[in-house]
Amino acid sequence: RVRLPVMDHFMSRFGDDWPQRLCRCLGRLRPDADSMAIEVVAVRSLEEELSYLADSRDKVSCRDGAEPLPAIGTVSVMQWYGDLSAIVDQDAAQLNMAASSSGCWVVEVALA
Repeated sequence: RVRLPVMDHFMSRFGDDWPQRLCRCLGRLRPDADSMAIEVVAVRSLEEELSYLADSRDKVSCRDGAEPLPAIGTVSVMQWYGDLSAIVDQDAAQLNMAASSSGCWVVEVALA
């Protein structure tokens, strides 16, 4: 399974047919490979994905008794969190706001 960000304007452009279009686009990334069926298995808002990543991290106790801090975890999770945060930050900067509804969804796809 793979998760990737998909912008809202892509989804609206293709209407209810967007999952099939996305799967066809992904299937064309390797035209020399055997044809594999790809399907969308989950769709989450960007905010839900960021919240899940933040909440799923272990906590590390501080020596001075202060509030526990989130552990770093794996590099790939940190990179994914950073990539998604950059989408939120870029969208907020364009709207000149501190936070925004990003118009981006996290789509999980799998080989069928």
